[in-house]
Amino acid sequence: MSHRSWGKRVTTKTVTVTSVGLLAAAVLGGTATAAPQGPNGTSAETAPASAAPAVLAERGDVCFSGACGSATFSWSGAYRLSNVSMSVKDNKCDDNDVYIRLRIYDGSSNSGWATKKRRNSSGCSASPVSWHGLSVSNDARILGVKVEACVDDAGRDTCRKSPYIAR
Repeated sequence: MSHRSWGKRVTTKTVTVTSVGLLAAAVLGGTATAAPQGPNGTSAETAPASAAPAVLAERGDVCFSGACGSATFSWSGAYRLSNVSMSVKDNKCDDNDVYIRLRIYDGSSNSGWATKKRRNSSGCSASPVSWHGLSVSNDARILGVKVEACVDDAGRDTCRKSPYIAR
C-alpha cells in the first residue's frame, strides 16, 4: 500500500501497520519484507502477511533427579496430536532405564491415559534419545496434555509430569 502524503498522522499509522505486518508474518509463518524507507526513516509500503493459519508447536518439559524429558507437538483437530517429538535423558547414573510418554486428558479420568513408553537404556553418559514424527489419536476430544518422564525403578516407577498444556 502506498501513501501520497507524508504528514505526521499518516506516517505514524504507516509505521504501526508495518510493525504489525512483520510481527504477524513472523507469528503466522507468513512472509513479509521490510518496506523501502521513506522520509525520516519511516516506511511507506508494507508486504501483507500470509493469510494461512499457523500451526504453532506446544512444548512440555519435565526434569528431576532421575530423568529429564521434553516433548513438542501440534494440535491437529480436536482428536489428534501431530508432529510429536520427544526426548529423554538419564541424569542419575543408577543403571535404571528412563522413559518418556504423554498423558492425554480427555475428561474420561483425572489421571489421563498414557501413550507408549519411549525408553532410553543408554545410561547417563550418553546423549538424550529422541523420537520424531509421531502422532496421537483419540476417540474423544483431547482437552490437554502432560509430558511424563520416569525412571524404571524396581517396583513402582518414579515419575514426574510437566505442567498441564491446555488446548
